Amino acid sequence: MAPGWAHWSIGDLKKVDGTDTRVWNDETFGTFVLPGNDGKPAPVFAGGSNIGISAKSKEPGLSRELMKIIFSADFQKQLGGAGLGPANSDYVSSLGDDQFAKALIESASNSKLTPAAPGWATIEANSVMEEFFSKIEGASDLATLAKEYDDKLTPILNAQ
Repeated sequence: MAPGWAHWSIGDLKKVDGTDTRVWNDETFGTFVLPGNDGKPAPVFAGGSNIGISAKSKEPGLSRELMKIIFSADFQKQLGGAGLGPANSDYVSSLGDDQFAKALIESASNSKLTPAAPGWATIEANSVMEEFFSKIEGASDLATLAKEYDDKLTPILNAQ
């Protein structure tokens, strides 16, 4: 399991126009979107890193200008060109049309916003979700594993 931009780190490292580039072919790698229980793509978190203007910003005007740049069409297309999901679905075509782009676009079709919880940053910083996902394959009892991580995540999410 990997985010859409991870394909830049797989494949064979080769020189392309004098630059080290990861090269893959469709016979070596395949992608698919994790299916949900309802037949649609499983829900994924949209966003990852959050962005905003601090209430204590010393330069709120400059911060607003930066936000305008970040959410501009040009910048959103740059994100897509780098394999990162644009914040605006109007620019998903900038991701390209290879199998990785198609999987990213399909998975984003059922995305949910990152929880607005006080402890979410702690969960990300400690890679708790990655730890959970790594244990799914070898788990003999998924319900018990899910409960274990629910019990682990809930107090972190609600920490002030």
